[in-house]
Amino acid sequence: MWYEGEHTLIPWWEYFLGVVLSAYREFEQRVGTLTLSRGSKRDIVFDVVARLPNQFQYADVELACPGVSRPTINRALAEM
Repeated sequence: MWYEGEHTLIPWWEYFLGVVLSAYREFEQRVGTLTLSRGSKRDIVFDVVARLPNQFQYADVELACPGVSRPTINRALAEM
């Protein structure tokens, strides 16, 4: 019992560290897709289109680029 000094925090500590590690991995994955340089959203569209099949729909690009506006997608596709 904890009041007798016979407790151990190791199981809780391992669980807690697992949750924190999982959160950091997800955070790193999400932040890794963001870039801050000028024209980076256009480059995101270029990368997405390069990975899509030869025939794709506009909605496919929109789904793959949630942070990119429609006008930016249109400009990038026109530039291609």
